[in-house]
Amino acid sequence: MPDITFNCPSCGQKIEAPAELAGAEASCPTCQGKLLVPFESDSPPAVSAPVPVAAFVPPASPLAVADRAGHPPHFIAAKCPSCGGDLQVPDNREQVKCMYCGGTVIIRQAIQLASGVNVPNLMALAKSALGAQNHKEAYDYYTKVLEYDPRNSEAWFGKGESAGWMSTVAQLRTQEMIAALTNAINYAAASDKAAWQRRCGESITAVSAACYSVSRKHLEEFSQLNAVWTTYMANCAAVLAALNAGLAFFPQNKAALELTVCVCVDLLESAATDWATIWRRDLDNPFGLTGAYQAQLRNLVDESAAKITLIDPSFVKPRL
Repeated sequence: MPDITFNCPSCGQKIEAPAELAGAEASCPTCQGKLLVPFESDSPPAVSAPVPVAAFVPPASPLAVADRAGHPPHFIAAKCPSCGGDLQVPDNREQVKCMYCGGTVIIRQAIQLASGVNVPNLMALAKSALGAQNHKEAYDYYTKVLEYDPRNSEAWFGKGESAGWMSTVAQLRTQEMIAALTNAINYAAASDKAAWQRRCGESITAVSAACYSVSRKHLEEFSQLNAVWTTYMANCAAVLAALNAGLAFFPQNKAALELTVCVCVDLLESAATDWATIWRRDLDNPFGLTGAYQAQLRNLVDESAAKITLIDPSFVKPRL
C-alpha cells in the first residue's frame, strides 16, 4: 500500500508512514510530540522515486535546533531494536520514540545496530592496544568507535590520551589531546563529570611531564644547535599551556602545580647561564627569555606555589 505523507502539527516536520498505520497514534521523530497518522496524505506524492519510510533527514526545528552546549543536532542513520524500522535520529539526545512501534529507542544502541559494527569489540581492542603502549593502534581504534558512537566519553578519552602519548620533540600533540578530553567531559553524565574532570586533569599532567622530560633530554644532547633551543622554548610554553588546561579541569592537582613550578624555574635558571646567549641570537624568537617573559614566569611560580601551599603547607617555594 502507498505511504501516507503528512506534516507534524507541532513542529511542521514532514513525515512518511505506512498506510496501515492510518488512524494510529504516534510520536514525531523530531519533536516527540503526540500525533495521529491521517488516512490521506496532506500533499500529492512526489514524482521521483519513493524514499524509504523514515529515511528522510529532518531539518532543524524550534524543538531540535541545538543541544545544551549550543551545537546543532546531526541526524544519523539508526535502526529500532524492537521492530527493526530504519530511523534517522538526532545525536544530541539519549533516546527517542520509534515512529513505527512506539518503543523507546536508545540512540547509541540504535546507531550501532544500523552500522553493523561491533563497538564493544572495537573498544576492547583499543583498550588492549593502549595498555600495551601501542598508541597509534589505540588511536585508530578509538577513532573508529567515535565514527559510530560520537558521544562515547571513554572513546574520546582514549583517543585524546593516545594522541598525547604519540607526541614527539618535533610535534607535541597536547592541544589535540585537550580537545578530545574536553569532549569526554562534555559527553559524560552530569553525575560523573567531576570524576571525569579529575581523570582528564591527571592524564594531561602525566603526558605533560613526559613531553617536558623528552624535550629537556633532547636539549641537553643537542644544546649547541640554535634551532634546538627555539624548539625547547616552544615546547616548554606548550607544556605550561597544557598544564593550565589540566588545572582548569582539576584545580587541586598538586602534581600539575609542582610541574608548572619546575618548568618555570628551569627556564628562569637557564636564562642566567651561558645557554641564554644562544637564545638571544634569534631576536625574532617569540619564546625568547625577554624581561617581560621572565616576569610572567616568576608570577606563575608565585601563583602556583601559593596554591601548592594550600594543599601542602610544608611546600617550600624555590628561591630565584
